[in-house]
Amino acid sequence: TTEVNKRYVTFNLDVTEENFDEAVYSYTDTNGRLRDGKLCTRLRDDGTCTKKISFKPGSYDVSVQVNDEAGNSVGQVTSFDVV
Repeated sequence: TTEVNKRYVTFNLDVTEENFDEAVYSYTDTNGRLRDGKLCTRLRDDGTCTKKISFKPGSYDVSVQVNDEAGNSVGQVTSFDVV
């Protein structure tokens, strides 16, 4: 899930993959540049990961991808507006 609070967006992931490696994100910023980064490389004991990222005002489609140690991945796109 994502929560937007002014310019900050909090990504809350609930991961059930036993061989979790990392969660990453990517998006195109308001200047047309590709931006990417890591959301987390470890999970809490309950299998969750939370990361807060700041965005400039605009509309975003952010791709979130979870990778496992074997190189498999699953992704989802989340869309939101920052005002």
